Amino acid sequence: MGCDIHAYREKFVDGQWQSVDKWTAYNYGDDDKGQRVEWKDCAYTGRNYDLFGLLSKGVRRNFEFGLPPRGLPFDASEQVLQEMDSWSPDGHGHSYLYLHELKALRQWANSNEIPIQGMMDHEQLARLRQEMASPEPTFENLYPYCGSTNNPRCVEFELDLPMALMVGKCLDELIHSFDGIDGENHRLVFFFDN
Repeated sequence: MGCDIHAYREKFVDGQWQSVDKWTAYNYGDDDKGQRVEWKDCAYTGRNYDLFGLLSKGVRRNFEFGLPPRGLPFDASEQVLQEMDSWSPDGHGHSYLYLHELKALRQWANSNEIPIQGMMDHEQLARLRQEMASPEPTFENLYPYCGSTNNPRCVEFELDLPMALMVGKCLDELIHSFDGIDGENHRLVFFFDN
């Protein structure tokens, strides 16, 4: 079963946090009605488990450098509070990051590494190691790899890769999801489901 992130953008206006996402009304009958952000309108819809473990330690990855989940902010916007409540008890890893923290995390990712392990074809692994030794590796041989296999051509490996390679584009997408939103103080409120 996969894990998804539910990420909501807010800005601080006149002493209150306000959602800046596009909320759409729904009515499934009985007591199942309300508002939600359609998948196509979400700030981020990817399934990068390295990103998840970085944003909320223990969610699909348990990196020692993962950020401990902060929980739901006490002053979240009403829409976000209702959405979080609607997922209880299936939501987990609740947290939030201010935009300046996301930017700092992106900078940090540029100069740190992330450990990965798995199995891949031994010839592909040899090419990858050779590529990593070059001055400007492209990591073309990183994929595919898997957690385990009984394929006799595959061998186990452990590598430290640039964190920016693994999560940089995802962090950029989250950061740029705030482009065009006015105000000076922004944050991302998020949780995960399985």
